[in-house]
Amino acid sequence: MQFFEDLDKQMRHKRGPNGEPSANDFQIHDLFRIIERFADEWDTLPELIPGRPDYRILIGTGIVVSRFAVIGQLANDDAVELVQLDGERRRHRRHRCCDSEYLPVALIDDNAHKAKRKILGVPMAGNRSALPTVFTAYGADVLLIAMPSAVRVQCTRLSRTWLCQRSTRGCYN
Repeated sequence: MQFFEDLDKQMRHKRGPNGEPSANDFQIHDLFRIIERFADEWDTLPELIPGRPDYRILIGTGIVVSRFAVIGQLANDDAVELVQLDGERRRHRRHRCCDSEYLPVALIDDNAHKAKRKILGVPMAGNRSALPTVFTAYGADVLLIAMPSAVRVQCTRLSRTWLCQRSTRGCYN
């Protein structure tokens, strides 16, 4: 099947050294949702080729891949065959806790010993002075402050920076 050949070309069989997702991770986390959407939403998905209702395209985001486009073809027996996959792997593993809607993209820490490290695959991107750069470079839209040793004044000062004012979703501390 072309779909699985595309998957093998785009993802490794095993996870990479920095936790890059594998084809198996995609099959476990994203493929079932894609199949389910084709089954449930076939009639509402856009035709890949206008006038050819037997080919539909699904474009979306996943857990393992940041973006994907999957082409499905309706067979004579009304089964849907996935015929092509174009996906973009996430640059780092996605970490979620308790079905949170937040995805950590970078960490900030004033401890110089943690510089250039990764914690659970999420890069340490600098100290507090790097916040403006990190915010735009990593495409963050929310600033979460987790500083148990900081006093409320410090958290308030951070949350009132231009970062939070430009945030599309607000700032939480």
